[in-house]
Amino acid sequence: MLFLLGILLGFVLAMFYMQHKDGSSKVEPAATETIIDSSNPANIPGVTLFETPKAFEATQSFEVHSVEDYGAIARCGETYRTFTSYDGAEVYLYEPGENQFYDGQVVKIPQGKKAIQLGVYKYKYLSEYKTLPFVQIVDE
Repeated sequence: MLFLLGILLGFVLAMFYMQHKDGSSKVEPAATETIIDSSNPANIPGVTLFETPKAFEATQSFEVHSVEDYGAIARCGETYRTFTSYDGAEVYLYEPGENQFYDGQVVKIPQGKKAIQLGVYKYKYLSEYKTLPFVQIVDE
């Protein structure tokens, strides 16, 4: 009898392992999940807006390295004669509406547009907090 219980327990544990072997537990979102209106950046968690947006003239291009829910974390480009290096400061590049960013994408500020800093974005990375400029590309 004890032998059969051991086999049954082994089977149950094996099934449990097979369902969770990728290291994550799949949790369905709660039915009362809050929908955030991303067209108003004040509603985005971690964002603190300035009273008046500031010009952001540190770069004319960005390279996306992490796509987020409402934009992307990107590095500022620094141009040296004929090439651009994307190892400058990090920013949160805000895109209201449908986020079209992808990892590795180079985003250039087109003619007739400019970058403005709306505020700052604070988030936890590993065991420390990081604060980034919260930037949007807008019409001039």
